[in-house]
Amino acid sequence: MAAEIACSRGVCDRTTADRIHQLLAAYDLPPRVEIEDLLSAIDHIAAIRLIRGNHLHFVLPEGMGAVRIVPDLSRDELRQALEAIAEHPTLGNCIAA
Repeated sequence: MAAEIACSRGVCDRTTADRIHQLLAAYDLPPRVEIEDLLSAIDHIAAIRLIRGNHLHFVLPEGMGAVRIVPDLSRDELRQALEAIAEHPTLGNCIAA
């Protein structure tokens, strides 16, 4: 999800995100997960954020070997990244409908 979010924010380019996806797929990652479980995890991030004093940092790739730490992601950004992965030709099979 981080590569998709980084792409949508302009933090990394599509070529880099696709390289990351291909590397994950080469190692059979990520594992297949039900969409309902993923959406539930996104919903639980709000609870984690509260526990951490309303702060939750995310690591996004800028390029191969470079990352950017961002202070927050919206629930919509997380859901959009999940939808993009579900439609992705390499990683789409990791999300069970």
